[in-house]
Amino acid sequence: MKSSFDILDSLYRLVNKPIVTEIISGKIYSGNIPDSDQKENITIKTLNNPNQYLQVGYINLNIHIKEIQSGRPNLAKFKEILNVIIPLVEDVKDGTFTFQIDDDKGVFKNKELDSMYFYNLKLKFQTI
Repeated sequence: MKSSFDILDSLYRLVNKPIVTEIISGKIYSGNIPDSDQKENITIKTLNNPNQYLQVGYINLNIHIKEIQSGRPNLAKFKEILNVIIPLVEDVKDGTFTFQIDDDKGVFKNKELDSMYFYNLKLKFQTI
């Protein structure tokens, strides 16, 4: 069985590339971003990790961006980041895992962080 840490490490390797880190002001985190962080960050978290011979489960990949002056989401910045992230996680293999986009949930107001929005991609993983 592969642990949730193994799965997150694999996905982290796929997205922690200069092409991504150079267009965000923050960092990529496995887990939560620091309290009161107002930078452009990416978080990844496992939603479930069943203990089976072929593990199939889900991960949330969230892109966090500060709202623009009008209080609305910065759609242009979300689009810029998504154009880079999606090819990195869409139907790819890394070591003993495959990843694919299961659901593109879109933009949400972050109720835990003032002035922040996030974009949610739900990814499906499978051990191979």
